[in-house]
Amino acid sequence: MKNNIRIILFVALIIGIAVWGYFPSKLLDDTEFPNRIIPSKYLSLFTDSAKEDLEIRYSQPLKHRDTITIFFYKKKFEILLMKFNETPRIPLEKYISEDKGNSSIPFKSVHILDFGGYKLSCLPEEALKTDFMHLVHCCNPISGQYLKNDTVFFRGMFSSFSIRRGENGEDDTMFESKAGDLPTNILFLKRQGGIFLVVLTPSEKGIELPENLLLGLIKKQVE
Repeated sequence: MKNNIRIILFVALIIGIAVWGYFPSKLLDDTEFPNRIIPSKYLSLFTDSAKEDLEIRYSQPLKHRDTITIFFYKKKFEILLMKFNETPRIPLEKYISEDKGNSSIPFKSVHILDFGGYKLSCLPEEALKTDFMHLVHCCNPISGQYLKNDTVFFRGMFSSFSIRRGENGEDDTMFESKAGDLPTNILFLKRQGGIFLVVLTPSEKGIELPENLLLGLIKKQVE
């Protein structure tokens, strides 16, 4: 009898692990994932003065893509960082474009995380590498700056936006506002053998966001 119970418990455990692996969608909350390991490649992007006002909120390595990290900045703003492991051979200003449109990611294959007033969804594995990357949004107006060959910066009031790969590719990462239009800085950096996505937004609605705040926090690339 005891052997039968052990076998049943073992089979139930195996089924539970299999189901968990098949449905990777889960709310990623730092009370459930207390990981505080911050990749040095993320910290190295910031100026020394900016680092003094950074406080880690969340940092979670994913199995098939790079770590997602969120900082508090001066206890008023949140900064999210993630890295796409690809290095385009052309200048970043020609690789990343801005497109108007709607975003969507299959629900069953996403990780979900709260970030500022946004809900972040991303594929558990990076979308296939392509010749282009698009910032897709419905924001109007938006201001974009293409700085040298390694930096692309956008700012505006966003209700949602996503990172899409290729002309007819899929949305790899999507941000959906939970509170209407949110002031947001979006920065792409081509460094360290990849493309970093850095997003800054107020922690709470009603906090004023200086237009180019994020640009001033990032260390300039050494020529």
